[in-house]
Amino acid sequence: MPALAGNANKFLAVNSAANGVAWVQSLPTLTMSHTQPLVRYVETDQAGAVGAFQTQVEGGAYALLRNTAAARDFSTNVAEHQVNSAGRHLFGGAADDVLYKFIFEGSMRCNGALVATVNVTYTSDGRLKEDVKPIEQALSKVERMRGVSYVRNDLEDRRRFVGVIAQEMRSVLPEAVQEGSDGYLAVDYGALSPVLIEALKELAARVRQLEEARA
Repeated sequence: MPALAGNANKFLAVNSAANGVAWVQSLPTLTMSHTQPLVRYVETDQAGAVGAFQTQVEGGAYALLRNTAAARDFSTNVAEHQVNSAGRHLFGGAADDVLYKFIFEGSMRCNGALVATVNVTYTSDGRLKEDVKPIEQALSKVERMRGVSYVRNDLEDRRRFVGVIAQEMRSVLPEAVQEGSDGYLAVDYGALSPVLIEALKELAARVRQLEEARA
């Protein structure tokens, strides 16, 4: 047995000649072979449910588990990341719906640009909606909106953007404004489309009335 002194945080591994063992600082390759291999990480200066994670492979799928049990025994846990046998990635305890490569459960924040090469869609099925009401005075709402161009003072990119001011929009269409945990306001620009649709319909009705009056 090689000496322990002076070898803290090192691995004991079979040497290159395969005739003994030696301490090494790191392992170029670590292979765990088992029917259900797993590695558990427990932070000893934490207590209760926090500070305990586990990686495992089972049934052809990989999972990173976050312990939620006070006993730190993973009797309850959340699969924060899974890669199933079909190569689909599930995050935050999401269930596999077999349709998408990456599936997230919960809200996600992106500190940077989010780019889609095809489409960004919103769930809008009527079966999921209740207490549906028409948007009234849509044209009046649009007239109170103010489109602006601006430069972001929190970005190195000094290019100009176009949009609205969330504080102003809050008084016109509060449904389109959300306040983050950091206190900053965000605008759901997709929520403006239904208002614009109804405003155009109101405007079209006024045009028809004028045309009929002239006839």
